[in-house]
Amino acid sequence: MLLRRITEHIKTQNWTAVFLDFVIVVVGVFIGIQVANWNDARGDRTTELQYLSDLRRNLVEDRVEYSRTLETIVSRVGAINFALMQAHGEAPPSGIALPVGDLSNLVSSEISFPNAPAPRAEDYASLWATINFARIVDSKSGTYNALVGSGDIGLIRDQKLVGELHTYYRLSSGVSDVQRKFFSFGEDSMIGAGRRYGLSPFESVEASRLIALVRENAELAVYLRQERQKAALQSGLVAGMDRRAEQLVSMIDGDKQ
Repeated sequence: MLLRRITEHIKTQNWTAVFLDFVIVVVGVFIGIQVANWNDARGDRTTELQYLSDLRRNLVEDRVEYSRTLETIVSRVGAINFALMQAHGEAPPSGIALPVGDLSNLVSSEISFPNAPAPRAEDYASLWATINFARIVDSKSGTYNALVGSGDIGLIRDQKLVGELHTYYRLSSGVSDVQRKFFSFGEDSMIGAGRRYGLSPFESVEASRLIALVRENAELAVYLRQERQKAALQSGLVAGMDRRAEQLVSMIDGDKQ
């Protein structure tokens, strides 16, 4: 219809009408492009908000696991401190110095021991099991991996958030590796020491028997100190990851508004 009208105006050399028709065409195309761009932008924003919600959910799940792991660490350290105090009158140290390498932005080389209360009397029979029970925490990285793998990471407009996400999941991978290496080494020590002194890793052992074994066998005392040091390092790393997860949740909440 419009094309026929333009043709008729050209034939009659009605240049004003031709100009107006041309303007109508250009404006129509422009509006069409803008509407399409607006729809694309709205779709991208909807997708971004869904990704942000999924990332937030993963981070909240991580924080729950970090909290549980820190509780387990406190129980382990409390049981170890009690056993060494009863066996050797050994007061718990305030901290240790450990090489932390690439994880120095999570925890300093001077690591403090967590404040761990002594176990309750009704828990004495589970001292050995508590000492040996360790949790390895891994971050929930499904949404992040999907973002990176699909290239949709570019939909997140906040580049500072993107940078912090990359850092968080890189550090998480490093923390997982450290935990697995430490606890693999500890598992060998636990099984070896337990076998030599008749202790199954998670059996109930009378506190008096365990304390006597620790007092009489330097190997067991060394094993307990070693596990306490590893627990302190894990505590520092997990607490550092929890702080970063909390910061990311706050950033995501700001971006979703």
